[in-house]
Amino acid sequence: MVLGRHYDVVKSSQLEESMALLRSRPFDGLVTEVELRSGRSGVDLALLAKQLQPSIRPFFTTVAHAGRALTDDPLLADHVVIRKPFDIRQLEQAVRQSLA
Repeated sequence: MVLGRHYDVVKSSQLEESMALLRSRPFDGLVTEVELRSGRSGVDLALLAKQLQPSIRPFFTTVAHAGRALTDDPLLADHVVIRKPFDIRQLEQAVRQSLA
């Protein structure tokens, strides 16, 4: 809701739905949890997103990985990791700074 005040936010809870959305229109950013319920990871989703949309900025939320790189893949060199629990303003600030 907070991001929706400043950005056009599209929600998806399924990997297949997310990929269809990424194929259908451009996005500036992708906010995803690192551990997805589908058995794939948010890193996998972000890599697929970057292959479809090289300029997309990935933002990860997680309980475990903040403060360190999630991957050494050059496609995700500019990713942002935010550790849970977080104040939504922290996510908003990270998105604003990265997409400005």
